[in-house]
Amino acid sequence: MRADAPLADAIAASGVAIVPGFLDGALTARLRARALGLDRAETFVAAGVGHGESRVRRADVRGDRIAWIDTPSDDAAERALADAFDVVRRDVNRALSLGAFDLEMHYAIYPPGAGYARHRDRFRDDDARVL
Repeated sequence: MRADAPLADAIAASGVAIVPGFLDGALTARLRARALGLDRAETFVAAGVGHGESRVRRADVRGDRIAWIDTPSDDAAERALADAFDVVRRDVNRALSLGAFDLEMHYAIYPPGAGYARHRDRFRDDDARVL
């Protein structure tokens, strides 16, 4: 997929873009299987809020379990996911001059009833997360 002007325009206008079919069903199924396998291997951890020494577990804010995706990954599906997002990162960077240099990705599993309060995914003392 190549990010195009409508994607960058949507992000610039409302801060969000929805791209139906961004990942094909086969890749999504492989990523789901990978996440479930990692969960069975007990590699997921309770998610927290904040970072560094200020990171805390707040189930009232965030109730998921996460497993970070290493980049580069030795898993083909994770590499394909990173490649797809990297195209978006480069194209949106070019269109909106964001200065986004890295990808940060993780799996998240939400048990029944768990959620994540609306938030901006940016730390107070770090402006690296821009997209």
